Amino acid sequence: MRYLVLPLLIVSFLGLASGAEHTNFVGNWRLDTASTPSIDGKQVTSATLTIDYRQKMIHLAKTFNFADGNKAVDEEWKMDHKYHPVTGAGSGEYLAKWEGNTVLAAEHEVDGGHENVRLTLSPDGRTLTETIHRTGSAGNTDRSLVWTR
Repeated sequence: MRYLVLPLLIVSFLGLASGAEHTNFVGNWRLDTASTPSIDGKQVTSATLTIDYRQKMIHLAKTFNFADGNKAVDEEWKMDHKYHPVTGAGSGEYLAKWEGNTVLAAEHEVDGGHENVRLTLSPDGRTLTETIHRTGSAGNTDRSLVWTR
């Protein structure tokens, strides 16, 4: 019995530590409009990203403000490296995973295409770069959004 206590404590600590490593993504972010002046051809006046992470679920809430109106996008991903159906307004399925302490990656299989999303945290934790690569019947597109605290 005595020999099992230390390994169990180590495993418990590692489990807690690995969850804590990703809390540096959590919080409120603002879009750097100087680095990302437009999205899909529309001028962005401002945008926010709120990230919440609990019990292997990550919630991303984005609000984009354009001169002609606003757009809100909410996504929730289960972080277990398995495909799950997209819920809400979307269709298809997604797979989300952590790649070390500084990258959150997701793949979406959607009607007629595939999307890769990567959120990369800067070493100082103050900048989050979101890169999106889409392939599909309409061709390939790439977009990069720079978020700051």
